[in-house]
Amino acid sequence: MKKDNDTVILTNTCSRLSREIFTLAHEIDIVAYDSMGTEMVFGECKYSVNPKGMSVLQALQEKSAYVDWKKKERKSYFVLYSRSGFTPDLLSYAADRENIVLITG
Repeated sequence: MKKDNDTVILTNTCSRLSREIFTLAHEIDIVAYDSMGTEMVFGECKYSVNPKGMSVLQALQEKSAYVDWKKKERKSYFVLYSRSGFTPDLLSYAADRENIVLITG
């Protein structure tokens, strides 16, 4: 996966993992992996009226640690969707990191 300005490019074929591998305490909205390589995408969707901040990203990163698939060698990407946008601190943090994608809708 590659982030190019506002475009997300999946460089390899991704497959979706079953949600059944997660407990409710570690539920992640979207999990996909590259079955031919070592890339994994973790995603969260938020539909509240408030912009989402660093705590949403940090929670997703913490939950991703419970997924064992190629844990030591994988490249993890984090995709956040928020109906109401994101806080300035999260926007600034994500701007310099190719593995974090923020989508507003």
